[in-house]
Amino acid sequence: MTLHVAGPRVAAFINFEVSQQFRETGMLKAGDVYLPGTVLGRQAVSDTISAVAGANTGDGTLDGATIVAGKDVELGGYVLTAKTATKFSVVTPGGDALKDATVGTAYNSSHIGDFTIAAGGTAFVEGDSFTVTVSQGNGEFTPLDPDADDGSQVAAAILFNDVDAKSAAKKGVLITRLATVSQSRLIWPEGITDGQKAAAIADLASNHLLVK
Repeated sequence: MTLHVAGPRVAAFINFEVSQQFRETGMLKAGDVYLPGTVLGRQAVSDTISAVAGANTGDGTLDGATIVAGKDVELGGYVLTAKTATKFSVVTPGGDALKDATVGTAYNSSHIGDFTIAAGGTAFVEGDSFTVTVSQGNGEFTPLDPDADDGSQVAAAILFNDVDAKSAAKKGVLITRLATVSQSRLIWPEGITDGQKAAAIADLASNHLLVK
């Protein structure tokens, strides 16, 4: 006798949903067979972030290749402006001030991070600047990856149906808000830590998608 093992049933993870009309469709990245209940992130940010110096007096540098995007990243230009030879203000594309960056010290925030402004032979002066530009990604959904820096490290949706996107990107139905789901029926990335899972649950809750 052949034994057939069934995969997760469609919608089995949903405890309560305000309305089916709140479901959305999204493109799932090629390369995977996705199962219902998979926690998804979205590649909202390009994996290439650029850093361009202004017409600076100081000849220090900022290496854009090291910059990563955080969970609160905004698309557009982050402007870093020298306040002194060793301090730079950091302003988001939307005009909000983040914590200052210190020359020679690694900078991290929930917007952008993992970079250091390096001093050169000529000191920075007030008004010297760098613009860090964050570009839009492909917008495709992919299994949550807490270690990514393209937006897919942020839990954004839960897959409603099974989708075979092994050979090409395909559309799927997504639960993104106004629902309560069963944690035990969700599919998480292998090796996720308790802390990373708690952060993902909090991200989903910010859109009124509650994990119980």
